[in-house]
Formats: sequence, structure tokens, C-alpha cells
Amino acid sequence: MGDKAELPNLGEVVAVRGSVVDVRFDACLPPIRSLLRTGKDREIVVEVQMQQDAHHVRGIALTPTEGLARGMAVEDTGGPLQAPVGKAILSRMFNVFGETIDRGAALTDVQWRSVHRAPPPLAERATTSEVFETGVKAIDVLVPLERGGKAGLFGGAGVGKTVLLYDVRCIDDLHTMLKAAGDWVDLGGADEQKPAKEGTVEAWGRSEHNPVGGWYGLKKGLRGRFGVYIPPLMEALGLCELEHNPKNNRIRAK
Repeated sequence: MGDKAELPNLGEVVAVRGSVVDVRFDACLPPIRSLLRTGKDREIVVEVQMQQDAHHVRGIALTPTEGLARGMAVEDTGGPLQAPVGKAILSRMFNVFGETIDRGAALTDVQWRSVHRAPPPLAERATTSEVFETGVKAIDVLVPLERGGKAGLFGGAGVGKTVLLYDVRCIDDLHTMLKAAGDWVDLGGADEQKPAKEGTVEAWGRSEHNPVGGWYGLKKGLRGRFGVYIPPLMEALGLCELEHNPKNNRIRAK
């Protein structure tokens, strides 16, 4: 007879306090930083933060815990949180679990590494400053990041943090759409009181399937103007060409 398949390490939820979850394991206690999955469809992810005793661990939920209750089964994934590494991740978008959220093709030729890896020894670290290429031209050209450094968006209310994130996401996805079209695409009108003409950038912008969930789902201050200033910005970045006509201005990817 062949070897039996390895049985999963199962536990049980014993307490839920907000995002803090306590789990009991009778067979094998998961190590700290292990990922646990629970919920009806294993959609709730918990990262172990503490081993309380020989049978109990305490973790922090990385997803909403709605519907989680005592007595629900928990499965130990057997490893920590991992992220994809490789050239294939350039210009792609991911959630915290390394899953693609840009509706692009599945990742190939990548390595999956723990986010809790130890830093490289000093002998292997570079002493020169290099640019970290993200593959998103809006970042690499306007605000390049230093390899090995840290970057973030800070500021008070209304200074443009969210708008900048929308811009970066929209530029990348609109450029992908234009490249797929392969030819000139009409920009379309910006009158939100009328339906957008199919096949135009305006129709794409209103769609719930673009990265910002539809320009007209945004706040009023970002509505039509969001679709008005994105094409000129892409032209300035060298991502597209614009054609200005008395009617039906057009755009084409470079």
C-alpha cells in the first residue's frame, strides 16, 4: 500500500474578541507566525502571535471576523504568510496574501518567500544607492523609491493621498486596456447625466470592473475630472498619444 496522505492539523476556536482569536489544538501546536484558516469557506485568515500553553494559541485575524464563533474548525496551513518574488510581479497589484487583484494573468516563474525572513548578512548587503523599479511609470518617473528603503503616503485630510493611489491604479489599468485595444479609442463625453458611449474611455471609467470601481462611484470632486486629467497625465508620462479633434478626441497607447 502507498503512503497515506498527511492529515491536516485541525483545531477549534475557543474565543473571539474583535480581531483576536484563541484556538485550541489537541494534536500539534502551530509555531508562532503560522497562518490558520477558519470560517465556513476557510475565508478567515489568522496569524499566530502567541503560544499560551501546550494546547492553545492566540492570533490576530488578517481578514474580517464576521460570522466567526466558538467551536468552528480551524486548519493550520503549516507555514507563514508568504509573498511572491520575481520579475513577474513588476507592475502587478496584490493583496496582503500575495493574490493578484488586477485581473491579470496568473503568476508564473515566481518564488514564494515568507514575509518574516531574516535580513541578509552585512557582507551581502549593497553599499550603493539603487532605484527600486516597481514597473509603474507614475512611481518610477515621478517618485522613484530607493532599494532597501521605506516609502509611504503621509498627510492630513484632503492633501491627495487617496487621489494619488487612484491615479496610479487607474493609469496602469487604462494603459493595459488601451494596449489591448491596439488602436485609437474615443475618450467620450464627461456628462454624467447621459449614458456613456460603449467602447470609449468614459464607458470604461464608469465600469465597476476598473480598479477604482467606476469613476462615478467616487466622491463628487473626483467624478468627471478624474477622467479628464488622467489621459493628459498619461501623455506627459509617455504612455499614450492624444488626438484633439473638434469632436471625439482620441487616445492610443504607445
